[in-house]
Amino acid sequence: MNAQPNEFMTFGEAAELLRVSYRTVQRWVRIGNLKGYKITAGRNVRVKRAEVLALLKETTPKEEG
Repeated sequence: MNAQPNEFMTFGEAAELLRVSYRTVQRWVRIGNLKGYKITAGRNVRVKRAEVLALLKETTPKEEG
């Protein structure tokens, strides 16, 4: 898989952006709210930045006015 340098985020980076805990991001990947990707050999799983931003947009309350 040829990934762009900023295409993927760690769970910690996603958690910070979404203002949730690391464990919440882990749970969302486990239940399918976010898709996890193994981009290297080993146990490291990442999430796509675009999917995190889409989830952020989806869950951010719209301002009234």
